[in-house]
Amino acid sequence: MEASMNNSPSVTDLYEMGMSTPPSYVFQRTKRSIDGIDDSIIKQLEEFKEEIRKMLCHYSEKQEKEMQYMTTTLKEIQQSNISIENSIAYLTAQNQELKAKVYQLENQSKEEKKYIKLLEDKIETIQMSNQKRNFVIKNVPKRTNETKEDLIEMTLCLAKNIDCPITKHDIKDIYRAHGKLNTPIIVETGSTLIQKEVIKMGNTYDALRCNLFPLTCLPDNVCTLLLDVQNENIPAHINCNTFKFTE
Repeated sequence: MEASMNNSPSVTDLYEMGMSTPPSYVFQRTKRSIDGIDDSIIKQLEEFKEEIRKMLCHYSEKQEKEMQYMTTTLKEIQQSNISIENSIAYLTAQNQELKAKVYQLENQSKEEKKYIKLLEDKIETIQMSNQKRNFVIKNVPKRTNETKEDLIEMTLCLAKNIDCPITKHDIKDIYRAHGKLNTPIIVETGSTLIQKEVIKMGNTYDALRCNLFPLTCLPDNVCTLLLDVQNENIPAHINCNTFKFTE
């Protein structure tokens, strides 16, 4: 007895004991009938699933609309970007074209300036050459309603009185310089020889009378009387300095 109490049963013994347990000792769990509860839960689950499905459909439709809107907006932005890029490309090409034109105009302007400078030099040379044939009569009172014929007449009279006769054909042009009162008379002759002869004879005329202008006490000096200016005895000056006078 003591030996059986001290020795614990083995697994085999327990198994055998269980197998030998009479049927009256086997307890079966009673299954509770929950059919009514199951239908209610299933209904709630179905409703919940339907609600979730509707929510998902609504959300999906909303997302789809938003995606469509975003896609349309993105396409519009892309089209706008393309238009901007095309405009930038056009403006860039136009800018390059304008730069080329400006560069061309600048070069053309430089060439024109060079050409203008060349023409100015030529004109100055021609003017200097022409001025070598011109002489100036200063301090001559201006007549009322004076004409070129009056100026030619006075010049021919002066040339005759200083013993340097010239003809009307020797005078290519004659005019008064710009100014307010008694401006110089500029006489353009046909040659440098005529101009030099007039200057020479005018100086000789004064030198022979031992007096140079502007003395007026000697009526024989070069004066306005020699130009047939009536009632005047004012010293007249003849020289070749015409550079500062213009018509």
